[in-house]
Amino acid sequence: MKTKKQQQYSKVSTGDDDEEEGHYSSLHTTRIGSTNSHQPVVVVIAEDGDEDENGDTSSFLAAEDECSSHGESKDGDDSSDDEESSVLINPYSPSALPTGVVLCIGLMLVSASAAALLTTLVVQLSSPPSSSRSNTDGGGSKIMPQTRPGLKIMPQTRPFPADLMNESSGAYDSNGGDFVNADGKTPPFWANVRDGKNDTHWGPCLPPKPSSHQGVAASLDWKSIVHWNHERTSDSAIKYPKRDLPPESSPWGMCKPGFLIIGAGKCGTSSLYHYITGHDRVLPASEKQIHYFKYFPTKPMSWYLGHFPSTQTFLGSGALLSGEASPGYLPYPDVVALAQKRLPGPKIILTARDPLDRAWSSYRYNYVAPALEWAMKGKLREKSIPKGMTEDYYRENHLFSFEEMLKAELKVLRECFEPGGRGERKAKERFGKMAWAIDEFQRREQQGLPPLIDLDEHCYGDKVKHLVPRRQWADLIEANPDKIINLPNLHLVQSFIGRSIYALPLEWWYIAFPPEDIYLVCNEDMRDNTADMLNRLTSWLGLPDFDFSDVVSQGMYNVGGHQGYDKATPWQEVDPDAGDAGDIQPHDGIQKEDEHDLLEEREENIPIPEDLRKEVLDFVRPYNERLFELTGQRCSWL
Repeated sequence: MKTKKQQQYSKVSTGDDDEEEGHYSSLHTTRIGSTNSHQPVVVVIAEDGDEDENGDTSSFLAAEDECSSHGESKDGDDSSDDEESSVLINPYSPSALPTGVVLCIGLMLVSASAAALLTTLVVQLSSPPSSSRSNTDGGGSKIMPQTRPGLKIMPQTRPFPADLMNESSGAYDSNGGDFVNADGKTPPFWANVRDGKNDTHWGPCLPPKPSSHQGVAASLDWKSIVHWNHERTSDSAIKYPKRDLPPESSPWGMCKPGFLIIGAGKCGTSSLYHYITGHDRVLPASEKQIHYFKYFPTKPMSWYLGHFPSTQTFLGSGALLSGEASPGYLPYPDVVALAQKRLPGPKIILTARDPLDRAWSSYRYNYVAPALEWAMKGKLREKSIPKGMTEDYYRENHLFSFEEMLKAELKVLRECFEPGGRGERKAKERFGKMAWAIDEFQRREQQGLPPLIDLDEHCYGDKVKHLVPRRQWADLIEANPDKIINLPNLHLVQSFIGRSIYALPLEWWYIAFPPEDIYLVCNEDMRDNTADMLNRLTSWLGLPDFDFSDVVSQGMYNVGGHQGYDKATPWQEVDPDAGDAGDIQPHDGIQKEDEHDLLEEREENIPIPEDLRKEVLDFVRPYNERLFELTGQRCSWL
């Protein structure tokens, strides 16, 4: 049985995607009544939505030394447009406010062009206890600790449960050896446990909600929890928290992800995710692709964190990490900003493959396969196309060739990448004054560096008319009105080359996350040197040594068409002669697509003219070099 581990928790979402630079222009105060609870509580009252110079609203809470508070807030998220005030209340004070209240009022003046100023006032308030008003404010009204999206909760610091490090029955090494590996690396969020410091979290996990004044550590039978998890025979028995909680709910008993695989699509993210979660100190999320920061940002963080194992399961298993793999994260700067704001701290992993191979794989997977399926079933908008015909009929008469799609896309990308072109101009208009990105825009201008480009959002243009969903295809459709283009996932069909230019979207991630927390996996290493690649990667993640041979021997994931991200195809079925890589055979009359770098998808086997092959490779080569320089790692393709 595997004993796996890890996770991270963060701020509750208000669903506000965009950030605006802000200033703390005023202080707000509130009247807080007395209770009969004797636990201290930290209350910070400030205007919601203001950011520090890094675009993170949580840093103004770090008045720990001056206020004797218990660490910065991990709950809640600041909405840049919300004008309501935020109140941070210690949830370990069972629903009541204390006799002695420490009131910390933090004033931070933040601007893109000005330094931050923090003034902290400490006021000791006292009031006699009153049993008749133990759960009310001064006027007798009940206190509702989180009734607004802007309300944030700052837990007290707690020691890591000693029973979890018991030499005979604990889940972790009693000397703390689990929290630093042979290369001296510590997994994300475990540094305080490693150093024996109290924290608001136990590693990446927030303790379950306490049910008594004894505190949560004393109320949990960790010995039984550890025993149950050791008896667990498969990941299907992992317990995940409830996700359908009220929006204002705090993520008690939830854990944060320690790694995010952000893409790129068609580069082996499914296989890499399953290999990593095959490590015996890593627990998987309830699903591989959550895409919270792109498609579900209006849901609270408790919904997102509910996809990861509960605190009891995570710690009871002796886990060190959990994570997710959402390829839709890589291309979008707004995802970068949101991830930094709500979930600081995880490791960021990028997979990349030969750009032309990836483009060809995406063409087959995201265009050819769905076009054939829709045509055969008569689901197309182009009503003139008959249903139920053969695959060869549709390929010959109604599908655009890979060559046609590449030429059309190259044209719009060249225009977009021109100095002062749409990609540069639109990126600056949208993000150039935001606190998290303004310094990088200025640095690039001052040093004459290539500009930041928001490729996916602004290089392809908008819908031209009903049957011309992107301007890059206007000429193609006019000349070939009976060919198929209106399909699901147009954002993937439009960008066969664009999503193979990894450097441009990754540069945004380097603005928001430390360079040492970003790692590039070359797809050919995952295929040809799998064990070495995984050992290097998991060492960087802070995990102990592990033999991945049994995990990798299961094969590759999400190959042979979209059979499911958790579906493993044995190596022998991928190609009996190739061993660890090879052709996917035709199935049900439709050539299925693969997420891995298969032989038939390699550059030399792609059916395009040699001059177009050279044109594409010459176009992407400078961006390959930017990727290698950015990451400090060179893949075998140039």
